[in-house]
Amino acid sequence: MKKHNIDKLIEKAHGVVKSHYLGNGAYARYIRQNEEGTRKLGINEYGCADAMNILYTINEFPTADEREACLKALQNLQHPDTGLFEEATHHFMHTTAPAGTTPSPPPV
Repeated sequence: MKKHNIDKLIEKAHGVVKSHYLGNGAYARYIRQNEEGTRKLGINEYGCADAMNILYTINEFPTADEREACLKALQNLQHPDTGLFEEATHHFMHTTAPAGTTPSPPPV
Protein backbone atom coordinates (compact mmCIF):
# COMPACT_ATOMS: atom_id res chain seq x y z
CA MET A 1 0.00 0.00 0.00
CA LYS A 2 1.28 3.44 -0.91
CA LYS A 3 1.88 5.82 1.99
CA HIS A 4 1.02 9.50 1.71
CA ASN A 5 2.74 12.33 3.49
CA ILE A 6 0.08 14.60 4.97
CA ASP A 7 2.41 16.95 6.85
CA LYS A 8 1.34 19.95 4.75
CA LEU A 9 -2.32 19.17 5.40
CA ILE A 10 -1.67 18.96 9.14
CA GLU A 11 0.26 22.23 8.99
CA LYS A 12 -2.66 23.93 7.21
CA ALA A 13 -5.17 22.52 9.71
CA HIS A 14 -3.05 23.84 12.57
CA GLY A 15 -2.86 27.24 10.85
CA VAL A 16 -6.63 27.43 10.48
CA VAL A 17 -7.18 26.60 14.15
CA LYS A 18 -4.55 29.15 15.17
CA SER A 19 -6.18 31.86 13.03
CA HIS A 20 -9.50 31.31 14.84
CA TYR A 21 -8.00 31.46 18.34
CA LEU A 22 -9.27 34.40 20.38
CA GLY A 23 -7.30 33.81 23.57
CA ASN A 24 -8.23 32.29 26.95
CA GLY A 25 -9.30 29.01 25.36
CA ALA A 26 -11.89 30.64 23.08
CA TYR A 27 -12.24 30.07 19.34
CA ALA A 28 -14.31 31.74 16.65
CA ARG A 29 -16.34 29.87 14.08
CA TYR A 30 -15.94 32.68 11.57
CA ILE A 31 -13.16 35.23 11.31
CA ARG A 32 -14.57 37.13 8.32
CA GLN A 33 -17.99 38.66 7.90
CA ASN A 34 -20.13 37.54 4.96
CA GLU A 35 -21.64 39.98 2.44
CA GLU A 36 -24.97 39.99 4.27
CA GLY A 37 -23.28 40.84 7.57
CA THR A 38 -25.11 38.02 9.33
CA ARG A 39 -22.25 35.98 10.75
CA LYS A 40 -21.70 36.05 14.49
CA LEU A 41 -18.05 36.86 14.84
CA GLY A 42 -16.24 36.16 18.08
CA ILE A 43 -16.45 33.16 20.38
CA ASN A 44 -18.80 30.44 19.18
CA GLU A 45 -19.78 26.95 20.27
CA TYR A 46 -18.77 25.48 16.94
CA GLY A 47 -15.47 27.35 16.89
CA CYS A 48 -14.53 25.98 20.31
CA ALA A 49 -15.69 22.39 19.74
CA ASP A 50 -14.28 22.19 16.22
CA ALA A 51 -10.89 23.51 17.32
CA MET A 52 -10.60 20.80 19.99
CA ASN A 53 -11.67 18.08 17.54
CA ILE A 54 -9.15 19.24 14.92
CA LEU A 55 -6.30 19.58 17.42
CA TYR A 56 -7.03 16.11 18.78
CA THR A 57 -7.15 14.68 15.26
CA ILE A 58 -3.76 16.14 14.30
CA ASN A 59 -2.24 15.05 17.62
CA GLU A 60 -1.83 18.60 18.94
CA PHE A 61 -4.36 18.49 21.75
CA PRO A 62 -3.63 21.25 24.28
CA THR A 63 -1.80 20.80 27.57
CA ALA A 64 -3.82 20.40 30.75
CA ASP A 65 -3.87 24.16 31.53
CA GLU A 66 -4.84 25.07 27.97
CA ARG A 67 -7.53 22.36 27.96
CA GLU A 68 -8.96 23.79 31.16
CA ALA A 69 -9.20 27.24 29.55
CA CYS A 70 -10.93 25.70 26.51
CA LEU A 71 -13.40 23.85 28.73
CA LYS A 72 -14.22 27.01 30.66
CA ALA A 73 -14.73 28.97 27.42
CA LEU A 74 -17.10 26.28 26.13
CA GLN A 75 -18.93 25.97 29.46
CA ASN A 76 -19.49 29.72 29.50
CA LEU A 77 -21.51 29.30 26.30
CA GLN A 78 -23.93 26.87 27.94
CA HIS A 79 -27.34 28.07 29.06
CA PRO A 80 -27.10 28.35 32.87
CA ASP A 81 -30.41 26.56 33.52
CA THR A 82 -30.33 23.76 30.95
CA GLY A 83 -26.65 23.31 30.14
CA LEU A 84 -27.56 23.38 26.44
CA PHE A 85 -25.83 25.42 23.79
CA GLU A 86 -27.98 28.00 22.03
CA GLU A 87 -26.56 28.80 18.63
CA ALA A 88 -28.88 30.62 16.24
CA THR A 89 -28.15 28.58 13.11
CA HIS A 90 -29.10 25.16 14.54
CA HIS A 91 -31.69 23.41 16.68
CA PHE A 92 -30.55 23.25 20.32
CA MET A 93 -30.03 19.48 20.28
CA HIS A 94 -27.89 19.67 17.15
CA THR A 95 -25.80 22.52 18.54
CA THR A 96 -25.05 20.55 21.68
CA ALA A 97 -23.97 17.40 19.81
CA PRO A 98 -20.50 18.54 18.64
CA ALA A 99 -19.55 19.64 22.13
CA GLY A 100 -19.61 16.03 23.25
CA THR A 101 -22.12 16.66 26.01
CA THR A 102 -25.27 14.87 26.97
CA PRO A 103 -27.91 17.56 27.30
CA SER A 104 -30.72 17.49 29.79
CA PRO A 105 -34.20 17.55 28.29
CA PRO A 106 -35.61 21.07 27.99
CA PRO A 107 -37.77 22.21 30.89
CA VAL A 108 -41.47 21.46 30.45
